[in-house]
Amino acid sequence: MAADEIVVRACREADVAVLAAMMRDIWYDSAGYRKVEEWYGVAVGGRHWWEHKADTLRNIYCEHPDWVLVAEVDGEVAGYATLIIEPEAIGRVGENGVHPKYRRRGIGKRLHEEVLRRLKDAGVSLVFVTTTSENTPARKVYESQGFRTIHTNVLMVNRFDT
Repeated sequence: MAADEIVVRACREADVAVLAAMMRDIWYDSAGYRKVEEWYGVAVGGRHWWEHKADTLRNIYCEHPDWVLVAEVDGEVAGYATLIIEPEAIGRVGENGVHPKYRRRGIGKRLHEEVLRRLKDAGVSLVFVTTTSENTPARKVYESQGFRTIHTNVLMVNRFDT
């Protein structure tokens, strides 16, 4: 059996809708808004957490389409990654994820390598990435590329009754 053909490329407008439809599956295990929705029984801003994730992707694509990459496996969209270039030669690995049916094939690592290549080509000298402590696969990819943990955040939430 031949290995899957993985292609990392620039996102196209049609990919945004495909990825938006995949957000619930991609982010189910690690979306902070999902936890808020489950704990409090209310969608943040009246919209489900995966809709917020899809909006984030759409906004990045609309403002900087060259900051969104897509991974395809055998011609099907399997995941995405975003990058952010800030002033002072600072870069960020933005949101990124792979659909569960395509995980453990090196797709996230390939996306991450391409993000880093593009940031380096853009003249970035310092790169940040943020992930949850529970996201061991992502942390392993980042650590394999030379990232190290320098600070840990705690996400806290308080709901005001209206």
